[in-house]
Amino acid sequence: MTRPPDDLTAALHRLRAAVRARTALPAPARLRARAIRAQRVRRTSAALLAVAAVVALAAGGAQVARLTAHQPVPPAGTPAPTGTPPTGTPSPTASPLPPPVPAVTPSPRPAPLPPQPPPDDPIARVDWYHATVTLPDSDHCPTGTVGFAPFGSNAGEPVSARVFADGRVLDISPDDPGSISTWAYGDLTGDGRLEAVMEARCFLSDDGTDHGSGHGLQLLAVARAGDGTLTGLGWLGPRGAAIMSVWISGGRVLMVGDPWTVDPADHFPLLPGLVLSYRWDGARFAGWEPAAEYPPIVPLDPDRSPPPVRPRAVAAGLGCPDDELRFVAEPSGGLWTASASDAVYAVPVGPSQQYLFDLDNTGQRLLVMAVACTGPDGWTREGLAVFERAGDGWRGISVLTPPAGHGIVEAGRWEADRDGFRVDWARPTGPGAWDLHPVRYRWTGTTFEPAGE
Repeated sequence: MTRPPDDLTAALHRLRAAVRARTALPAPARLRARAIRAQRVRRTSAALLAVAAVVALAAGGAQVARLTAHQPVPPAGTPAPTGTPPTGTPSPTASPLPPPVPAVTPSPRPAPLPPQPPPDDPIARVDWYHATVTLPDSDHCPTGTVGFAPFGSNAGEPVSARVFADGRVLDISPDDPGSISTWAYGDLTGDGRLEAVMEARCFLSDDGTDHGSGHGLQLLAVARAGDGTLTGLGWLGPRGAAIMSVWISGGRVLMVGDPWTVDPADHFPLLPGLVLSYRWDGARFAGWEPAAEYPPIVPLDPDRSPPPVRPRAVAAGLGCPDDELRFVAEPSGGLWTASASDAVYAVPVGPSQQYLFDLDNTGQRLLVMAVACTGPDGWTREGLAVFERAGDGWRGISVLTPPAGHGIVEAGRWEADRDGFRVDWARPTGPGAWDLHPVRYRWTGTTFEPAGE
């Protein structure tokens, strides 16, 4: 349903569109040449020299990878297509030919469980539109005992619960919290009762703008006593970050957020696999720190070795080498790369893009990210790859290739919503311009299958 401009969901959409609009994309020939050059240098020199060569080729300030070719990546098991020639190639007949794509037999995995309903607990049945909550102290949000009230409507339904207090406003969006990834329930204090963690937005009440220069987004944890009294335990998460997903595991609040923040001390990169962990210590939520069970493909600490990423089914689906990958960030920005025996894998830096999804409804997140593979002759294949945790890193279990004439690496998007999993395939329509073609899929445990319109 359509929501008013001050609704949290609409604000996030505007934020994400603004971030994407600020990102410049380099020419495909430059990125193809960069990948090929990196591969050739890797064969003849140490890894540091390869990185230096990549930097030299990327001079010009490229921000986000453009690895996709105008020809689509073929489905697994189809005849090998002709790769897209680099810009300036006089004739398509001069294009490099990729090797044949082998047939892929998915590894057996348990079938996904049904979606989990909200817990059978009193806090999950709270009427947040009319709740009274005692809020913790904050420099940016209302404090003390306040009462929420429905705010805004569409077809007679409220779109948020709002509090006016202390010259400030607090908004939450409790509509169907069991299906919203920014609500979570779990025992955070160890007393056997469940707490609720929700995304909240604070702004000044006089002009309706966000507090300070940020977007005022943060997580709020609320406890319910036996008599029904609701008390805010505390605020957590980087203030101003757009929160992509939150869940509770082992008494900790785990979150993935987009680093749109007003506090430099809270700034963190949006790395595929990175999850921030917060734990209640009796007085406050201590954190942040990366959750060990979800290692980002490029570590926060540059002195640490990247975790191994083993392509497996992803390599088979793209017709690329199945070598252990160690991704590194290119100093020029824009993408993370890893060298294989005769190819280069690349993952684009995607602003405002979620990577971790509980596709199996087991509580364990799978890593979903766009991956491109460029061979030594210049051919490129790409797809939306799915990885599971394995040992000290990640293992590929599936890859979804684009439909004819579309791509995913350059400008595509993907997300889970109430109707399943949606992929916005991108079709190039001109320099720096694309049409997005949304397709819905269902996850079988090993592959994404079209779910129909």
